Formats: sequence, structure tokens, C-alpha cells
Amino acid sequence: MRWFESVVNAILSLLIGAGAVAFDYLRDATRSYGVPGLLSFTVHAPEMNFTIEEGIRSPFAALAVVVHGLASDPTMQVYLFVALSFLVLAVAVIGAVLMPLFAAGERLSSLYPRCLKLTLWSLTMLLPMAIWLTYWPGLRAAMGQPEAANEDTMVLGTSTPSYLMFDSFDIVAISILGAWWLFVLVRSGLDYAGPMEGPAWEPQRPICRKCGYVLAGLQLDGNCPECNASNEESIKLQLRGLKFTHWNAFRLAFRAAVRH
Repeated sequence: MRWFESVVNAILSLLIGAGAVAFDYLRDATRSYGVPGLLSFTVHAPEMNFTIEEGIRSPFAALAVVVHGLASDPTMQVYLFVALSFLVLAVAVIGAVLMPLFAAGERLSSLYPRCLKLTLWSLTMLLPMAIWLTYWPGLRAAMGQPEAANEDTMVLGTSTPSYLMFDSFDIVAISILGAWWLFVLVRSGLDYAGPMEGPAWEPQRPICRKCGYVLAGLQLDGNCPECNASNEESIKLQLRGLKFTHWNAFRLAFRAAVRH
């Protein structure tokens, strides 16, 4: 995975996902938005008889309308900046949290970028979310679930928007999407196909568990010449620590990074 493809994929996925959210928010009715005395704009519901090309463009057009309206006010510009900063920070934190789980024993300087790239690629989950948002109202109707009440006019900060109100049916669907995203991300991270370079592939010298004396060339049933500890117990303890788990691989890489 190269950085260019990972970043482009993340940007496109975010644009499509955010566009789908904006389009779903705007499609049902004409709404007025704003903060009293600061910002106010009206968006008319788009026609739903789309050609294929119009259907592809509609999420981007809806996103542009919403962003343009919000960016017209300095306060909203601050909110947009904070939201984008939080998104970047969330990707960085998720990558760091995944390091012990995805570690294969490579160097930390390789492990963290790999986790970041996997997190960026996992944003493709926004594409099925966009499809879900498009067909969710029809699916609710087919399953006999009533639609949430719409508010034709809404001023930000004066009421709770209906699109933020979920019932149990919505929560189950969102939970399934979240679980699927986590499953795909974890499965991708556990399949390591990189170069065998790092602490996990370096030769390990047998050492005494008490004093650290190198036991290479000594009898297994003998004792350490420095502290008289059992060689066999030292080797068993060392092998137990070298048994592959993602936590042990991360610990080896972290210990090597601290030493060097």
C-alpha cells in the first residue's frame, strides 16, 4: 500500500460519504437553515427523476450546497475547521490504537504507517453507507416502519433536528454497518504481507533469565555459570516470550525502538 493511493481513496470516500449524507438530508423537503442573526439560506428539494449521470453528481452537488452555505459564516468556518481537525486526529489515534493488534514484529517506524494506511483504506466503508442512505427510506417503508417526522423549517440551535433522532430500527442498521467496518479493518490488519524486517525476524540469543548471561554453547540441563540459574528454565521462559502473538510482536518492536 502506497501513501498516494491510500490518501486519494480516503478523500474520495469521504467526499462520497459526506455527499450522500448531505443529499439524504436535503432530498425530502425544502428546508431553511441558519443561526439567528448570522446565517440563513434555503435549499429546495431536488427532483428524484435522475438520469444516471445526475444521480452520480447529486451527492457532490448537495455537499457543495451545504458546505457553501455553512462556509458563508465565520462561526461555521470555525466549526468546519474543528470537524476536519477532529477527523485527522481520529485517524491518527485509531492507527495508534491498532498497533498492538496488527503488529507482526516489524519496526515501529513501519508498523504505524501501515496502521494509518489501513485506517484510511477502511474509509471505503463510507461507500456502502452512501448506498444505504439512498435506499434506507424505501427499505423502512417495505418493512412497515414509519418515517420520522420532517421539519420543513429548522434553525440551528433552536430545536433537535429529526435526522438526529433514531429509533431501534435505525440503531440496529447503524450497528451492523459499524460492526462490518470493524470486521473488515481487523481482518485486513491481521494479514501481514510486508517484508520480514524487524525484531521478530532477528536471531535471538539464549540468555539467562536472571543475569542476562549468554547461554549459547552451554548444556541445556546445566546451570548459568554466573548466577547458577537453570538453563532449561531460562530457555523455556524466553521461548514463551517469543511465541507469536500480536502483543509480543508489538512489545519486541517497541523494546527495539527504545533501545536504539
